[in-house]
Amino acid sequence: MDFWAPIDNYCERLDPSFWAEPLNALSNAAFLIAAVLLLKKYVKEGGEDREALVLILLVMVVGWGSFLFHTFANGLSMMADVIPIAVFVVTYIWVSFRRLLNWRWGSTLAAMLMFLCVAPMMNHVPPALAFNGSVAYFPCFAMLVILALGMGKHPQAKTLWMAAGVFVVSLCFRSLDMHMCDALAFGTHFLWHSFNGVLLYLLVAAILATPRRR
Repeated sequence: MDFWAPIDNYCERLDPSFWAEPLNALSNAAFLIAAVLLLKKYVKEGGEDREALVLILLVMVVGWGSFLFHTFANGLSMMADVIPIAVFVVTYIWVSFRRLLNWRWGSTLAAMLMFLCVAPMMNHVPPALAFNGSVAYFPCFAMLVILALGMGKHPQAKTLWMAAGVFVVSLCFRSLDMHMCDALAFGTHFLWHSFNGVLLYLLVAAILATPRRR
């Protein structure tokens, strides 16, 4: 990969300049707002939940990484976008399956390994069936549904189902972006960011509302 080669994957970008994607860049504020609101909940809950704090900080890093990608828009900034998302997903699987499902560490590790085996397969899906690259997030959605189903009548199950619904909407906006260029010059990718800010808020809020196992 040429880390300095410009990348143009979105309707809004018409040239390689820094502010060629203003909506896509500024909509990452949704992640930072989510992180601030979660930090307030974290402090209100006593400020001792280290697992939740790690997730909150990762939400913040995801926002900044995505901002860098939608401004510099090259291979290096794409890594700043992709890596924090991957770290958040794997960390969330570990924390949520242990805390929300009360799985032992061995079972949780097996779930993580299954995810890490399946997720790279999405890179081999033909472009015509890749939903504008959104197929890469299908394993994340599957894990979220598995988690919500496994929670049964857990007090936070409703929050996880709400998160799954928000995820469906955000995936739709991500998938439609390049197909909407003629109708909407700025595309719909900024709505992917906006709804994902809500998504990550709900995911981490469910962790904060569930006491750690001692």
